Amino acid sequence: MHRTATVALVVAAFAGGVFSAPLLGQKVKPIFNVEQIHALPPKDAGKSLLDTALQLAEDGSWERIAVGRAWYLGGDKTKG
Repeated sequence: MHRTATVALVVAAFAGGVFSAPLLGQKVKPIFNVEQIHALPPKDAGKSLLDTALQLAEDGSWERIAVGRAWYLGGDKTKG
């Protein structure tokens, strides 16, 4: 009986996560056009991707730190 209750609880928790994820997920969707990125010079392509990453980071401090680190390591010390 105890094992059945545990399995039922785990399945219910998993199902709750599956159904609530789309509702609580990130509202901003990334828009990447691969052809446009490939057409740009490497430095401009990186700038475009990092600008989009910063939009996706929104107010997340750890995400913004990661984007800043990428800017810094990419050579743009003022943005990093």
